[in-house]
Amino acid sequence: MSYPKIFLIAFFAYLSILDTSLRAEEITSEHEPLYAGTLLAFYAQNAEPGRLSVEPYLFAFRRYGFYTENWGSPHKKHSTQLDLLVSLETGITKNIDITLDVNGAYSHFNKQHSWLYGDTTAFLGFQILHDQKQTATPDFRILIGETLPTGKYEHLNPDKNGSDILGSGTYATSLTIVLAKTCHFSPKHPVNFNLNLYYVVSSLAKVHGFNCYGGAFDTRGKVKPGDQFITNVAIQYSIDRNWVIGTDIHYFHQNRSSFSGKKGTLPDHTSPYVGLPSSEQFSLAPCVEYSWSEDFSCTLGPWFTVAGRNSLQFMSAAATVFYYF
Repeated sequence: MSYPKIFLIAFFAYLSILDTSLRAEEITSEHEPLYAGTLLAFYAQNAEPGRLSVEPYLFAFRRYGFYTENWGSPHKKHSTQLDLLVSLETGITKNIDITLDVNGAYSHFNKQHSWLYGDTTAFLGFQILHDQKQTATPDFRILIGETLPTGKYEHLNPDKNGSDILGSGTYATSLTIVLAKTCHFSPKHPVNFNLNLYYVVSSLAKVHGFNCYGGAFDTRGKVKPGDQFITNVAIQYSIDRNWVIGTDIHYFHQNRSSFSGKKGTLPDHTSPYVGLPSSEQFSLAPCVEYSWSEDFSCTLGPWFTVAGRNSLQFMSAAATVFYYF
C-alpha cells in the first residue's frame, strides 16, 4: 500500500472519530486525565515560554533479523544496543517553541563493542490550534526539523555487522504535522488520539569505506538517500486521572537511495552493493503511563516490528521520564 493511500485512510478515520466524539461529549460529564504521552508520538502542544521540559528516553534494542524484498523474515545473528535519547524543549513565544534531540548508544555484536554518538536534531514547533471541547477543533501543531550528521555512518568495522552505525551522514530537513483530539466516549475514561505525519528530505552523503549504505574498504562516492514518510497513530485510554494505557501504531517508508562514485572491491574480489532499496516497516509500541502531576510523569513499554520489507526486525524495551520546569 502506498503512503498517499495510508494518509487518506488515517485522515478519514480521524474525521470519523471526531464525529463520534462530538456526539458523545454532549451527554458525558467532564473528566480530565493527565496524559503523559506515548513512546513514539510528538506532543500536540508547544512548551510555554520561559519553561523547559526535559525528557530522557531509554531503549534496549535486540535486532534479530532483516525483512526481505518479499516481506520474508530470515533470522541472522542478533545484536543488542542500548540507546539514550534526551529531548529538551522550551517555548519562545506563545505559539512557537524549539526542541533539541541528542542521543548516544552502546552496542554489542559477536564480542564486538561500540560506544556511539548519534545525529542531532532541532525542531521549531508552531502551534496552530488548540483542542476545543464540543467542537471539531483539534490540537494542531507543525514542526520543522533539521538533522545534523554528527553520528557515525562511515569507516565502519565490517566485523561489527553494522552495530557501529548511529548516523546517516546527511543534513535532513523534516516537516511534521501533529493532530490530536480528546474524545469523551465514556464519562470517566476519555480517549486521546494523536496523528503524526512526518516527511523527511535528505542531502547528499559523502561515503568512504564501509558505510551505512554498503561499500568496501576502498569505496568512495556520494549517496542520495531516499525521502522518508512516517505515519504514527497514538491512542491513549484513561483508566483514572493518573493512570493511562496507550499504544503507537507506527509505519515507516523510505524511497530508494542511489549511489555515484567508486564502489570498490570486497575481500572476495566481488563488487559491493552501495545504496539502499526502498523499504517499509510496521511496528507497535504499547505502553503504560503514570503522571504524578502535570509536570512529572513516566511511560514504559515494549516496541517491536510486526512486518517489513528491506528493513530490520527488532524488539525493544523502552522507558521515558518527563519533567517540566
